[in-house]
Amino acid sequence: METSESKKRPHRSAYSQAVYIAVASLVCASTGMALGHSAVLLPELQSSNSSIVVDMETGSWIASVYSFTSPIGCLFGGVAMDVWGRKRMFVIFNLLMVLGWTVIAGSQDITMLLVARIIEGFSRGAALTIISVFGDELVSPKLRGTILTGSGSFTCVGIMVISVLSAVVDWRTGSGIAAGVSAISFISTALLPESPMWLVRKNRMAEAQRSLLWLCGPGRDLEAKEELLELQKRLCIGKENVIGKKITTKDTISQCVHLIRHFVKPNILKPFLISHFFNTIQCICGLNLFTYYSIDILSKLRRNSSHGPDDVIANIILSVVRLAATLLTAVLFIWVGRRPIGIVSGLGSFFFATALGVLITVQTSEDRYPISEAVEAWVNFSIVILFFSFISLGFFVLPPLMIGEMQSSTMRSYVCGYIYTTNDLILGAVIKEYPSLSNNLGMNGLFFLFGSSCLVCTVFIILFLPETKDRTLFEIEDYFKQDNVLWLTRKKSINDSNVGHLHT
Repeated sequence: METSESKKRPHRSAYSQAVYIAVASLVCASTGMALGHSAVLLPELQSSNSSIVVDMETGSWIASVYSFTSPIGCLFGGVAMDVWGRKRMFVIFNLLMVLGWTVIAGSQDITMLLVARIIEGFSRGAALTIISVFGDELVSPKLRGTILTGSGSFTCVGIMVISVLSAVVDWRTGSGIAAGVSAISFISTALLPESPMWLVRKNRMAEAQRSLLWLCGPGRDLEAKEELLELQKRLCIGKENVIGKKITTKDTISQCVHLIRHFVKPNILKPFLISHFFNTIQCICGLNLFTYYSIDILSKLRRNSSHGPDDVIANIILSVVRLAATLLTAVLFIWVGRRPIGIVSGLGSFFFATALGVLITVQTSEDRYPISEAVEAWVNFSIVILFFSFISLGFFVLPPLMIGEMQSSTMRSYVCGYIYTTNDLILGAVIKEYPSLSNNLGMNGLFFLFGSSCLVCTVFIILFLPETKDRTLFEIEDYFKQDNVLWLTRKKSINDSNVGHLHT
């Protein structure tokens, strides 16, 4: 039975959704290539015949500087897109990604490589923040999870492509090809409209109307007009914005005061804290370290023996597994809620990470069982694939998906920018310390760390993470206006009985 509330849900045309998917997919592929680049770049640079030779310490800086500068992009992108618009900043930061790849391709020394990685990290952080907010505000509520996850899967495509390129061309040629992909994604951003929600907040109603007409499609003028009225009503737009003062670049101090007062409200603070912790704990669940150091981890799992799959081939296989898992997640989102997928992902990741930690401990003990190194290598790799499959199933896509979904429309850009900023700072520290972690903990200790982090994250999902499937952004905002903190103590609404009964 369809409720009166569900009848008001925004309509989006197939054309507008297809354009968004195409553009977002290209951007995600570009950032994915940059994200997975260090894993294949460092082994080439550390080889004796490299034109730029680096040691392990310098290599850790090349890998981690990307995440250390990404927070600056996240923070700047979060503020900039609220002041100058989602689309305009999206175009600018995609152009910067082209510049970063071009500098890498022409690098003559370590300094140029570091500068290029800084440019890439900054532009990736800003683009990731914008695409999270932009997508939530443009796509259909019913298919939001599937569309955003499906386009986000192209991050995995980018990682896979850069892994394959490393096997067939040198790192300079691969970087030049990546620059071409980024150039195409930069050009494609012109196809998107500006966010109608941002335009309404800026009191630019005529432009918001045109944007909504594009999103709703031909013959949907009435739906576009009704949605515009709903946005005006919910955002309290007249001459002032929802916080109480018209946003101009000349009112920076006053605006900050209003933002702080608004931020400490429970309905703003609760989703911020939930999404913040959910994203932070992901930094030590293992997926990100595999992204940056996959070849090194795979090599150490083989204990540098000649047995098992070749490290480059194994890295490509993991890239394919990650892509398959995220695409499966996108399909499952059509029928299954965020919470069940997250719980299954967490429990599977915990089990196989812990199992691999135990297995490595036994393999390296003095009383090891009499099994050949070849069998051990293939068993270890098989468990890595299972661990990678489960952690990619939900943990790879849920944190960025739900950051934008859960935040209030009045604070979404600022909060997303801050969370991505702090996440990347933590991730940068973890990536920088990976050589020390792997040496001090050993590979068994490293996987025990991954397993325990996955378990903590799973418990957190069960207790706190709300179900957002099929909910409009305003319905999610209304949920956080309840007095509860735990998901199980929420007040069930009419929508819970109609679209949410499978998600608890």
